[in-house]
Amino acid sequence: MKKKAPKLSRRTLKKAVKTLRFISWFCFIAAVLLTRMDLTFENFMMTGALLFISFVSYILKVGAKTEIELLDIEEGKDCPWWYAPLTPWWNGAL
Repeated sequence: MKKKAPKLSRRTLKKAVKTLRFISWFCFIAAVLLTRMDLTFENFMMTGALLFISFVSYILKVGAKTEIELLDIEEGKDCPWWYAPLTPWWNGAL
């Protein structure tokens, strides 16, 4: 039998969103400030690395927020407009 992976709790996901938001903004601001310094190869590479880290943490943050929304839907809370299975046309009502 194949074991299912345990679902992440809402509390863990919210902590992840806060942490990833901080990392994303910190790296982005550091990259912007680094561009104000003398343009050397090392500064250019560091700016690229910081922007890449910022982008990846932003993508992970969006994924965690989407997972929180899906947990809300499973619990029967109001669903976002883009969640099609709860709309009438998805079930053939139109």
